[in-house]
Amino acid sequence: MSSKKMRTPNWLILALAFLSALLMWYTVTVRDRLEVQLEVRLDYRGVPENMVVVDGLINKMSIRLRGPEALVRSITPQNLNQVVNLSKLKKGTNVIPLTPAEWDPAFRAFEIIEISPPKLTLEADNIVNRNVPVKPVLKSPLQGTALTVTDIAVGPPTVSLRGPESVVNAMGGVKVIIPLDPKASAGTHMQNLPLDVPNFVSANPPSVNVQYTITSGRKEVTLQRTIAVAAQDRRRYTITPPVVSLRVEVPESLARNSAYLNKAQLSVTPPPMTPGSSVRAPISLSLPEGMTVLEAPPTYATVTKNKK
Repeated sequence: MSSKKMRTPNWLILALAFLSALLMWYTVTVRDRLEVQLEVRLDYRGVPENMVVVDGLINKMSIRLRGPEALVRSITPQNLNQVVNLSKLKKGTNVIPLTPAEWDPAFRAFEIIEISPPKLTLEADNIVNRNVPVKPVLKSPLQGTALTVTDIAVGPPTVSLRGPESVVNAMGGVKVIIPLDPKASAGTHMQNLPLDVPNFVSANPPSVNVQYTITSGRKEVTLQRTIAVAAQDRRRYTITPPVVSLRVEVPESLARNSAYLNKAQLSVTPPPMTPGSSVRAPISLSLPEGMTVLEAPPTYATVTKNKK
């Protein structure tokens, strides 16, 4: 009986290769799959030069994806950026889908389960340039009551604004806020001040020179002030001296305004004490806006806690 070598059929070899490949595919893509949620930073590109996005831009989106564990664990969150192409932006409302088809090829190795938000709703407008006058606005805690300002001059008197058409065309001018010092003396003053422009609008030049004259002066006033006791049972304490003289300078128009002058106050906070004892305590001074001290009051007062 002759012996013959056993030969493995080709179909069996192919079957074994297929089963091996199937096992590898299952191991890599099915068995060891991981699901994670990540934040992706958005990078906007291609905005037309004559347009600006005025609303709807966000810094990042959230995605939930699934993929091979080895690939998922290799993701570096710091490097997750996605470019959003805005080259087709038009005036008005623009809906931009955040679809995986336009994402970085690196994302194609994963199954995208959820995108939040799934789309962007952007409001865009044309950019225009327009010359407008500068409008000075006085701002002071004593405005209208203490400082008389005249001869306001602004240079240049007009500036060029650049920004969204709907915003710029609605502006009849641009404000420059003049912060008045309530302690300023009479005379001519000059400041270089920034213009008060809304969001997405720029001014050329961004600041202007402002000159104005303060015609109201300042006047010296002497006040008699009782030192108050800053404590709940203040009647149990005696302050020495009980009254001090306070020499101050105030805006001339407020020199006879009792409501304003009465805001100048002196007080002492008693420390823990036993009845019948006395200690020296610092005097606190509180002044209203625009008032300056010419001669400082005593620094300390003697506090005595009375016996019952």
